[in-house]
Amino acid sequence: MIVAEGRQLTKKERKALARKLRLEKQDRQQRSGKIKNLLVIGVTAALVLGIGGWLWQSATRPLPGEEVAELGREHVTDISNVIYNSNPPTSGPHFPVWVKQGVYDWEISDGYLIHSLEHGYVIISYNCESAKFWLVAFLGFLLGLLEYPFLAAAKLSF
Repeated sequence: MIVAEGRQLTKKERKALARKLRLEKQDRQQRSGKIKNLLVIGVTAALVLGIGGWLWQSATRPLPGEEVAELGREHVTDISNVIYNSNPPTSGPHFPVWVKQGVYDWEISDGYLIHSLEHGYVIISYNCESAKFWLVAFLGFLLGLLEYPFLAAAKLSF
């Protein structure tokens, strides 16, 4: 029994009150749904803009390092008069023989190292005065396990 203003409501008044309460509930649910939809749209838009901005920044950022001109891959027997455009050199006239995989504690001529690069070797040059040879040897061991053509060679000047 529903009582309002000290009297019992008629059937028509109860129906009108129930309808009013139902409409108010529907209105609250619709507003809540609209807020949820706007929130989902806002978060999605923020994610799309954030990821898009990150991708654009990554695509337009300059690559690390310094580009050097390629000096060719001619095989020669003497490189004493050759001037390379980078240190350590990455291309240019070099010996027809390459250095085999391993870790070396002496300086190897750039002519041999360039040819090893031509064969896909990963070369790590280290300062033999300050580097710990055991550390370089361990790195060589790890790369050998991964089956990379690898060599480490001492370099007196960088």
